[in-house]
Amino acid sequence: MPLDAKVHVYTRNPIPGTEKYLSPDLKISIIRNGRSHEKISFLRYWNYLTYYLKVSFKLIFWRPASVLYYETLSALPALLYKIVFKKSTDIFIHYHEYTSLKEYREGMILNRWIYSLEKKVFPIAKWISHTNSDRMRLFIEDNDPIKIQNPHILPNYPPKNWKPDYWKGDLSSPIMFIYVGALGLNTMYLQEFAEWIIKQKGEAIWDIYSGNITGDAMNYLTSLNTSYINYRGSVNYFLLPETLNKYDVGLILYKGHIPNYIYNAPNKLFEYWACGLDVWFPETMESSIHYKTEDSYPKIIPINFKDISNLNIASMINRNGLINKDPVFNCENEFDYLLGEIFSK
Repeated sequence: MPLDAKVHVYTRNPIPGTEKYLSPDLKISIIRNGRSHEKISFLRYWNYLTYYLKVSFKLIFWRPASVLYYETLSALPALLYKIVFKKSTDIFIHYHEYTSLKEYREGMILNRWIYSLEKKVFPIAKWISHTNSDRMRLFIEDNDPIKIQNPHILPNYPPKNWKPDYWKGDLSSPIMFIYVGALGLNTMYLQEFAEWIIKQKGEAIWDIYSGNITGDAMNYLTSLNTSYINYRGSVNYFLLPETLNKYDVGLILYKGHIPNYIYNAPNKLFEYWACGLDVWFPETMESSIHYKTEDSYPKIIPINFKDISNLNIASMINRNGLINKDPVFNCENEFDYLLGEIFSK
């Protein structure tokens, strides 16, 4: 980043009980307005309104040369600033999720309205990115005949320093499974995998770390009354490598109820992999299939969670005759390229 550059990050306050991130770089200011995850509809929209107004005024006052926004719902201040106040501004857009046209039509009116404004900026945006090529392909198809001039792929990789000091060789019983992230009963293979774990009779242990778990999922886990499955609460993202290093296999459990989860190579896949864990993911996740790895380790294995009863754990975790291959991805390389584009003006 150039010595004279300054970065302002406009976001909302995190969920109560979640630690706020503080930037170690004095050139980066984090300005928080409003609260996340407000459940009351009126208060939720009030939070959006106050956030949009405050951020819009800050942009007008500061007058940055480039603005990067994430997702449609946060776009409004950047769009107004570009269209109304400073047409020379470079707009950078990144979508961490893919939203289909059907979801825009049937979702929040606010999101749909902002998306209609976004379309005016797509042809002149300096950068538009998705996390994988499948999502970008769908995005371009959805917006045809609008010309997307500068499409990019920006995967969500972990940092270089997540690489462990050593790689586990053979895995021994009990095999330690971990799931990290939001968890639900209806949209994930929670029940199917829990039943399989219990049938292993101690040959496998499953620990769950989640700060966002639905009530029905928690009730289900509590009802199991087994020592083979443990809910461990949430984990600080920056301490995640220490936690992951204790496990053998990382789980991804999405059923793929919407395109976002079918065309998905989630950050969990790369985080598990970077820390030396094998990864099991549903075979219906088409964008993750590209990373299938069974002739070296850590293994990245598609699983039929609908028919998991006959899955042989010994053959799945067997590493005999396999060589270790380090993951070759990291966020530093990806974001260095993005920063180079932002500061090239």
